[in-house]
Amino acid sequence: MLHDAHAFSGFSSNDLAAAKSFYADTLGLTVSEDFGALNLELPGGQRVFIYPKENHQPATYTALNFEVEDIEASVDDLLAGAGPRATPTLSNGRVYTFGATGILNVLDANNGAVLWSRNVAKETNTETPFWGFSGSPLVIGDMVIVAASGQLVAYDAASGNRRWLGPAGGDSYSSPHLVTIDGVAQVLLVRGAGVTSVAVADGKQLWEHKWPSNFMVQPGMTAEGDILLTSQENGTRRIAVSHNASGWSVAERWTSNTLKPYFNDFVVHKGHAFGFDGRILACIDLANGERKWK
Repeated sequence: MLHDAHAFSGFSSNDLAAAKSFYADTLGLTVSEDFGALNLELPGGQRVFIYPKENHQPATYTALNFEVEDIEASVDDLLAGAGPRATPTLSNGRVYTFGATGILNVLDANNGAVLWSRNVAKETNTETPFWGFSGSPLVIGDMVIVAASGQLVAYDAASGNRRWLGPAGGDSYSSPHLVTIDGVAQVLLVRGAGVTSVAVADGKQLWEHKWPSNFMVQPGMTAEGDILLTSQENGTRRIAVSHNASGWSVAERWTSNTLKPYFNDFVVHKGHAFGFDGRILACIDLANGERKWK
């Protein structure tokens, strides 16, 4: 009955727009819409039918195989290449870039000449994260600091010689963040286990707060000097950090599940935080974490 029928595969999706963007824009395949569904045309003439399903549950795994001449180059292209995943830093006529493969390049802003370069991934023996190294360099005085995933590394801005290596601790796609607390300048890094703070001069840990967080979203600061952390699963947390003769202390002020940013950073303005709770824009009161609107 079916020996001469044309066969094609298919699967469901709960977001056809996202599926179309991935297959058409990211992979460069031909995608057409028909009867409220998508037709995916593969090289060689095969076709895949993608249909909407509200209660769609992702399969344990799916496989779509393509033959390519250079698998490593193809993976690099798919992941947007080896260039920077985050904004380069411009300081004193120099451009500091941190590439996806862990290469820190310092360029002359006038002509693009490479002044010095360091393979941070190799020097710190850090495996390249799945989405590549993704933080912006932080320039403080005569130093430049980058995040080798969950570990901060500082280099001399002029020579490229390493100044210090901070404590390791989990994965991170976040950027080093300069803050001043109780008059002490320090560098924060949000990583998988929470947030850590190190001294600017030598990279030694000052304090840490363990709370599973989004290690690609930057921390926020309130007008009072408290720190805001976010988690896709757990929401937003406000912590107070203080320093006295006995050392540093960290106290949780509140935790709220009414604002859960994931990829996009949030904005602090006039006692409120604005950002995405899932896919919907929301606002919370920083005094207590209560939602004002969504």
